[in-house]
Formats: sequence, structure tokens, C-alpha cells
Amino acid sequence: MRDPVDDVFVCKYYKWVVYPFQEAVKAHRETHNPEMYNRPETDLHVTVELNMEGEKKTRLLDNFTRTVGIPHRFDQGEIPSVAAFAKTQEIQKLAIDAGAQLVGGVDMIKKIQVGELNLNDFKYIVAHPEILPEMVVLRGLLKKKFPNPKSGSLDVNLGTAVEKFLYGINYTASKDEYEKDYGSVQTVIGSVSYLFLLLYDRE
Repeated sequence: MRDPVDDVFVCKYYKWVVYPFQEAVKAHRETHNPEMYNRPETDLHVTVELNMEGEKKTRLLDNFTRTVGIPHRFDQGEIPSVAAFAKTQEIQKLAIDAGAQLVGGVDMIKKIQVGELNLNDFKYIVAHPEILPEMVVLRGLLKKKFPNPKSGSLDVNLGTAVEKFLYGINYTASKDEYEKDYGSVQTVIGSVSYLFLLLYDRE
């Protein structure tokens, strides 16, 4: 397809115009300012295209959901609930300081086993690797929530793991219905005004 030569053109006949990320954010800020759409706090949605081929091209990746930590927090509405497990009080304190709503060690595992404590209301369960052998008895109860390194819920840096699940971006990678080797992620990465401040207030 041809490159557009004018400022105004029919999109379906020309290549999409590709902007650097900073310019794209700036353009959205201009269109959403009070003089135009008047929605400066609107969410900025992104689509990330993925190759869903595995190590062998004949084997494709399944859809997956992950959470990625971000250096600067933004309002995503309700903060999810996180329970954290660690053996030592020192590491437990790191989880408490990071914002985990429930923190404990071996004693907490025993309470869960006998039904004194229920983790169903917690969206995420994180743990320090040292306590993993004691947590194995909870695998059947926790199922997919059971901490594992692949999801980042089993981490030696427990405080960082707690913060990631409390304030990070949760996303799902999904395969295309017809082109199975093509996948995409659609998620929100912040408000237009928030991202503009991050990108331009540092210059």
C-alpha cells in the first residue's frame, strides 16, 4: 500500500501512519484536552502483537495471563488482595511494608489446613522459596493460585512480588481465532495525562 502524501486521506487506501510512542501519547493528549474531547484522564489502551509459535513451529503457545510490574503506579480502580507467605519475620515484614493484606508463615499454613483461615477471597498468593516445601500441602486448595516462579508469585524478593501483583498491569495474551500463530495483548497502560507527565516532565 502507498504512503499518504496529504494530511487528510482515506485510511483504507494507504499504509497506517506509524508514530513514535512519545508522539502518539502527545497526540492523544491534544485531542483529549478540555478544548476538544475534554477527557484528559481517559485510559490509553495498547495492542501488542505476538508470535505464538513455541520452540517448535508446529507447537503453538496456549493463551496465557500474566502480571507485569511497573515503576510508576497509576489508578486502576480497586486494588487486588494479596496474601504472602515467608518463614522469617524479617521477610514477612517486607511483604507487610509492600502492602500485602495477609502475611504469615508455617503457622498460617496450619490454620489454612484445619479450616481456620480461608484464602478464597485473595486474588493472588505469593511466597518466598524457603517456605515452599511447607506450602506443598496447600497445592490442592490453591490450585492455579499456588505460587510458582513462572508467574512471578514465587520470588526471593517478596516485597517486590507483592507490589507487582498489587499495582502492576494484568494482561492476557490470546491467539487469533483463525491465524493461530498470531496473538495479541490488549490492555490499559495508564491515563493519557499520566503518561504525558511521565514522558515529558522529565525533559
